[in-house]
Amino acid sequence: MFERYSLPSRRAIFFAREAALRAGSPEIDSMHLISGLTQEKSSSANVLFKLPERFPDKAARIYAIEGTRGKDTIRITDDCKRILAYTAEEANRMDDYWIDTDHLVLGILREGNCAAAIRLEATGLTIQQARAQVSCSAEEHHDYGDAPAWWWPSNPTTLSGQIAAATYVLLIVLLLMFVTERAC
Repeated sequence: MFERYSLPSRRAIFFAREAALRAGSPEIDSMHLISGLTQEKSSSANVLFKLPERFPDKAARIYAIEGTRGKDTIRITDDCKRILAYTAEEANRMDDYWIDTDHLVLGILREGNCAAAIRLEATGLTIQQARAQVSCSAEEHHDYGDAPAWWWPSNPTTLSGQIAAATYVLLIVLLLMFVTERAC
């Protein structure tokens, strides 16, 4: 599931898991994700949106507690699952193969009614502003490696995308059959 996620995004999710375990939470929620995003000062989300300044309590909390040993797996809340899905859609919308931390912020804002989105919007950040900032900084993205060839067409992300791809292939086959019958 996380093959398209950049290393900073994967670390942010790891830090979100750690924050949830340290808080004794049975699952990772959107505020844990914000806490994870604040940890790497050089990540694109922190450079663009200055998350540690917006959430100083979350940025300080994870460092203040010693490492804990928790269970290996922890559930993700439904709103956090939607955030991850929205994150991939936002990266696709911008034609980015790599899902970076700034896409995670866009996914949070797009969820809208989760605690993290409400707090982000309370600091004055809207989805439209965030998209504009990410679009303007597209040239500054880190190089995480080459995207696989034909990554976009090979991964229709929705059922309608899969249906459209199948219809397109069927139409090409029918057109080829029609052309070859006419030629004979």
